[in-house]
Amino acid sequence: MNILITMPDNNLRKMVLHEDSLAKLRSVGNVELNPNPKSYTPQELAEKLKTAEVCITTWGSARFTKAVLQGSAVKLIAHAAGSVQGVVTEDVFETGVKVVSANQAFGKTVAEYNILLHLMAARRSYEIIRNTKTANAWSSNEWCVDGLLGKTVGIIGLGTISRELIKMFKVFDTKILLYSEHCTQENAAKLGVESVPLDRLLRESDTVNVQTSLTQKSYHLLNAQRLALLKDGAIIVNVARGPIIDETALIKELQSKRIFAALDVYDEEPLPENHPLRTLDNVITSPHVGGKTLECRANFGVIVADDIVRFARHEPLQNQVLVEEFRRMTQNVKK
Repeated sequence: MNILITMPDNNLRKMVLHEDSLAKLRSVGNVELNPNPKSYTPQELAEKLKTAEVCITTWGSARFTKAVLQGSAVKLIAHAAGSVQGVVTEDVFETGVKVVSANQAFGKTVAEYNILLHLMAARRSYEIIRNTKTANAWSSNEWCVDGLLGKTVGIIGLGTISRELIKMFKVFDTKILLYSEHCTQENAAKLGVESVPLDRLLRESDTVNVQTSLTQKSYHLLNAQRLALLKDGAIIVNVARGPIIDETALIKELQSKRIFAALDVYDEEPLPENHPLRTLDNVITSPHVGGKTLECRANFGVIVADDIVRFARHEPLQNQVLVEEFRRMTQNVKK
């Protein structure tokens, strides 16, 4: 079996494909590494696909279409990252080529970062740290803040990250409300959460976590009308995709000082230097780093290598993406 690693020869590939993952791949096939410091051109890729049966991709890899795969030897595309929307088109699923994703690697890592932002927001850590550094403030009754213990948490969307997040939130004895069009009441009960309409979740939650994928349907899901439903003092955390929230409406709510936000994603990234979110005191901002840990990067390689080994042995794939899941994955949505 010929395995083509389309990822360029750069630091990202070194973080994703450690020697143990490469050894697994070499145990089941002939591995060809992209020797270039940049991605293959469409012409270069087309030539490689004549003999490659398995292709490993990541961010920035060339996109596979039904036309690109025509006449190729490819049987499996293994994406060493999350959403495959940027790597394959829907018509690829008509070809019989299987697609797997390492999206599972994001689960614990991004959930962990979500918890960090929730705690920083609830305990006002950012404000306390800043004041201690700049105003020599010290502990007093003025700094008696809230926390997460016993609070009502709302989670919008149910996927790999949300499932891990639910487990972590339970440590804080929280009541968890879930909004997901793809979760039945029976499954919600098994998870130990309550499945509710979105508007009710927004009204009742002390803290709201945005965890759905970005699609045409979820673009500006949290618009001005829905943000107005948040209770005074509520916290909203977004480590999913910026455009799920109407950013202009969110800024207006934040300017009123009614709510608090912790954001890792935005409409425009990097966040412009003069952006209002940089100056508001009731916002924690970070530069889209929720999934950026060394462990997460290495797990990408482990997950795709393990599934390629299963593929070679004709065993069931554990991380296969089906067309129904593909349609729900984060897309590059602009309006």
